[in-house]
Amino acid sequence: MVALVGLVALMPAAKSSSDAVGQVTQYPLNGTTNAGIADLLTTLDGQAWFAQFYANQINRISKTGQISSATSNLPANAGPRGLAVGADLNVWFTEVTTGAIGRISPGGEVTSFTNGITAGAQPQFITAGPDGNLWFTETGVNQIGRITPAGEIKEFPISNSAEFITDGPDGNLWFTEPGANQIGRITPAGKVTEFSAGITSGGYPWDITAGSDGNLWFTELKGNRIGRITPQGKVTEFSKGIPAGAQPLGIAPGADGNLWFTQPGTALANQIGRITPAGTIKQFSTGISPAAGVHGIAPGPSGDMWFGELAGNRIGRIATGAPPLPNRARIITASTAKSVINVSVRVPGAGIVSVLGESAPASSTPLCWNAQTATKAATYRLKCSLLTTSSPTNKEALSVRLKVLFTPTGGTPSATARTVKIKKN
Repeated sequence: MVALVGLVALMPAAKSSSDAVGQVTQYPLNGTTNAGIADLLTTLDGQAWFAQFYANQINRISKTGQISSATSNLPANAGPRGLAVGADLNVWFTEVTTGAIGRISPGGEVTSFTNGITAGAQPQFITAGPDGNLWFTETGVNQIGRITPAGEIKEFPISNSAEFITDGPDGNLWFTEPGANQIGRITPAGKVTEFSAGITSGGYPWDITAGSDGNLWFTELKGNRIGRITPQGKVTEFSKGIPAGAQPLGIAPGADGNLWFTQPGTALANQIGRITPAGTIKQFSTGISPAAGVHGIAPGPSGDMWFGELAGNRIGRIATGAPPLPNRARIITASTAKSVINVSVRVPGAGIVSVLGESAPASSTPLCWNAQTATKAATYRLKCSLLTTSSPTNKEALSVRLKVLFTPTGGTPSATARTVKIKKN
């Protein structure tokens, strides 16, 4: 019988932004031109990461606007585009040109995975799934890909070319099929369902994300609308408040409970919209440079939204006037029995909670892993079964570093870690 009791508290919540709603701050890319800012995300250190497709770089920007390189060994001509934080706390990205999935460690080391990816796949965007794996779209071969934290890849055929993908509130993955004018859903087991009813003909659904209301929200690039689809597949569209030619592109949930979206259309090229769960739209343009070409958008750690300017070669930040999303678990307790670490995690809402056990102090050898989908605020219990080779023998103590990650639906992930010792009694 193995016994252990631990108590872990997550980092304190970040302070809310004091900026007025809609206030914009812009940061140039240190002289970089034609960067091709493709995707953004916020990591646990509070920095926004962004991929530069044309410049072949992945960079970070701090809360104060300091830009630094996230890695120095990106493969030549990789064409980085989509970004996601995995359950293993690494940053994963797509390599469109080289047809690979990349992984960046906290130390900046890059590993690329190609084994199992069909030639000509052109992986586009990527998201963390409810099963602890990463899921990505393969535009060139009409497939959805899945890669484990260890780099094992499996592909699933779909009927059309997919672009964006996100984890849904129902424990499935949702993706857009622009050319087919459809929204797709794939279960962790690989079952695909596609929805087209209710989407305006030629709407060209582009980006998709989960909202705070339990639905999926998407942009219609050519339909000039914002769409909402329930987990059951019912679509509602909203166009009032979106100017002609706006071309809604990127969309992401804000800490204020609304959805924020970019509009790079030739008629505007410098507006960001906000839509409430009820469908009321408000536009913001003050402080955004003319012809900026606002593109991708993501929630930031302080309740603000970060966005990329494709034409302006800048990163922008717009205030939502809200505190950060409630993305932190409160208390984590751990106990072990028969070489199984039982972890109880209290979370404030829906999302994905995972635990990773690694050898300590090196924290490099995986000893156990598990993940679970949280459907509401509650305490969730995960079993982290230690590998046979790592189980304590006789009275030898085994040090295990537990990393717990909680990623709220549509929110910014947070994590904590603690080293514990277990031994055979």
